[in-house]
Amino acid sequence: MISLYFVGLVVFAIVLFGIIAYISHFGIKNLFPGSGDPASVSQSFSEMMRTYGQVAIGLFVILSLVALMIESKVSSEAAMPVISLVAGYILGSSIEAKFKK
Repeated sequence: MISLYFVGLVVFAIVLFGIIAYISHFGIKNLFPGSGDPASVSQSFSEMMRTYGQVAIGLFVILSLVALMIESKVSSEAAMPVISLVAGYILGSSIEAKFKK
């Protein structure tokens, strides 16, 4: 069970450091082309981090419930509605953010 959390933490760290490396190598102007307004850049970065945080927390909850289901600590009748709720919220919020613009 510890290895499952460790894998999630490693994936989270790799993606986060990949974003930081891209920004530091290519600069913020290439990440947001045509944007010179600092408010636009900060708003886009804030939205990206909010979405990334939601996905990371959602995956943590889903992986935790799956690990508990595998170990027979939680029944599937109790865990599956929570897993579908979290997955639906993540998908719905990311789709809503794309159509809000």
